[in-house]
Amino acid sequence: MTAYRLALATTIATFVLLVVGGTVNPTGSSLACPDWPTCYGSFFPEMTGGVEFEHTHRAVATFVGFLTLVLSVVIWRTHRHERLLVRLGFGALGLVILQGVLGGITVLMKLPPAVSMMHLALSMFFFVYLMVLTHRLRPVAVSEKVDEGQPIPRCWIAWAVGGLYIQILLGGLIRHSGSALACGTDIPWCLGAAWPAHGLGQIHMLHRYGSLVVTALVLVAAASAAWHGLRNERRVAFFAAFLAPWLLLIQIVLGVMTVQSTIGVIEVVAHMGVGSLMLADLVVIYLALSPRRQAAEHAVDAVETPSMSRGHLQEATS
Repeated sequence: MTAYRLALATTIATFVLLVVGGTVNPTGSSLACPDWPTCYGSFFPEMTGGVEFEHTHRAVATFVGFLTLVLSVVIWRTHRHERLLVRLGFGALGLVILQGVLGGITVLMKLPPAVSMMHLALSMFFFVYLMVLTHRLRPVAVSEKVDEGQPIPRCWIAWAVGGLYIQILLGGLIRHSGSALACGTDIPWCLGAAWPAHGLGQIHMLHRYGSLVVTALVLVAAASAAWHGLRNERRVAFFAAFLAPWLLLIQIVLGVMTVQSTIGVIEVVAHMGVGSLMLADLVVIYLALSPRRQAAEHAVDAVETPSMSRGHLQEATS
């Protein structure tokens, strides 16, 4: 239970990190701290001139890194018998270290687009990775029914997750390529053209057309998940599927507002945050429709309670 709660806290902290990180670029604070890992040679710089955004991002990232380190150690100590979980725990630690290194390289090399994109891609992958790890650590009640028969189809949800992940990266490409204002405030076209001749406009429109594909995928995935969630008594999947179209609608509105505001900071950060929430919601659906595990897999967690004897453990798993 301790490892599960810690994994959940780390996942939530990572979402906060994504939102805080989303404030750095639109506020022009990406190089507010020209050095790394310190900021003007200090770990506690004066929080002015954009440093408040950049250094806050670093502070939250450090906190997430610390939580991930503790999580990997706790999993190793409490789940030694489950090699996969131990590997996943240390895998999370490796990912967060790599993410920190990429962040440092991004600053030291003065924001190269390729490295910045890798930084974004890994951050979203790490977020999803933690959600999967948290699901694996979730305690299973002895009374919880185990699935019988054919597994629930989840292909549409998987496609929606993949499509949204790519769409988020396309949004990052707009930001890091400087094409955010390539189409001005023109909607739905780009300066009157469905496919502009200039490269920056094409990057921008690629993201817009991608949103049409993602919209279709999310709606089909939500309908499929709601149907199977209702039929198979998967309440979490059903309610998450009900939430998905609303998040999608909010995200579309925020996308329009972002363009109309000529890339306003609040609109950009909200667009990024809701996009991350949509990704989380789809991953929750996918995991909630996964085959239910035997409670015996997690009953050994009870060993953490000294007063529980081996006889009681066998009784709990029977």
